[in-house]
Amino acid sequence: MSWSELHKKSADLAFRAAQLRVISRSDAEGLYAAAAKLEIEALDAIPFDKIRTRGIIGVSAASLLFKGKLFSEAEELALQLLNGKLLEDARVQLQAVLQAVWNEAAKRERDIKFLPGQVIVSISGGEVVTGGAPLDLILSKVQTVQNIFIRTVEYLSRLPLRTRGRPSPEIRDYCRPWLFQAPAGSYQFAVAVQGPQQRDFFKDQLAPMYVTDKFLDIVQASASGSDEQLEHIITDEDYRTTFVRLTKILSPTGRNYERVRIYSYDNPKEINLSPDARHYASEYIASIKALPSDSGTRDKIVGTLRALDLDRDWLEIEVEGRHQRIVGLQDAIDDVIGPLVNKKVTVTIDRVGRKLNFVDIDEN
Repeated sequence: MSWSELHKKSADLAFRAAQLRVISRSDAEGLYAAAAKLEIEALDAIPFDKIRTRGIIGVSAASLLFKGKLFSEAEELALQLLNGKLLEDARVQLQAVLQAVWNEAAKRERDIKFLPGQVIVSISGGEVVTGGAPLDLILSKVQTVQNIFIRTVEYLSRLPLRTRGRPSPEIRDYCRPWLFQAPAGSYQFAVAVQGPQQRDFFKDQLAPMYVTDKFLDIVQASASGSDEQLEHIITDEDYRTTFVRLTKILSPTGRNYERVRIYSYDNPKEINLSPDARHYASEYIASIKALPSDSGTRDKIVGTLRALDLDRDWLEIEVEGRHQRIVGLQDAIDDVIGPLVNKKVTVTIDRVGRKLNFVDIDEN
């Protein structure tokens, strides 16, 4: 059998495994392992002078071994291939698989159970260089990813939308995001979620093992530009708006960074956020915030967010030395607006008489 025929059989098995993992992860892992063995056979049949082809099939084989939880074999194959001739793209991808394997080993060393899968967030372009990025930028994105994970758990737990304050101790302690190292490629970090200690934490809700999958579904829907997909994935309107706002914060402005890629070696879904995601989010939020009367006009104010009181329903923007107070923050949430204090922002408002009513806020 030729290497291309072996590769096709492997791809067919991997496709079946991706469909099966929604129903049974353990059965899917068996199929991934079988697909990996076929891919390794294909790799062995490819001449050594076919460097690009060997790189593509090698990356596929190592990734399938990882998905099949054959971590030692994935590590051995990745190291073997990295010691040979590879194109740079294949080398970077194999390093990522290797780091994922090492992260899994680190998890097993701790007396802590983690939910299946980890999410890798890659930020590139603008001021970001390979392996390095401005600290304030990365801290902001890490915090946003954590907020989306926590909101995902709250949504799956069918809790009312939290607009103020920190999440409950149960949410913080039982589904706690952890930060892991990712290989240098632009700037990357990996996030894994600590599993709940209480077995009945989710009761009859979605099993905790699918939190990572749901996180990816939610972010993809929030950036999709499709209202139909968004409403299908996030059925609660309040949560829907919140996830759109958080995904907008995660999306690039096109200035200090240009692209955010979110993926997982345990899930075939890959999300690429560009400045278009911000544009869609702003349009969606504007569409659900109708003007309160015919006498109102929609406008934007650019300035520095200097003061904020969500309980009293106002914020203050400094514009050329003058402070302007904006009211109507009922649907604003801590996660979105709190980190923007003392930063330059653009606030979308509705002018109704002398009142400035809040619609949306963006960091400049």
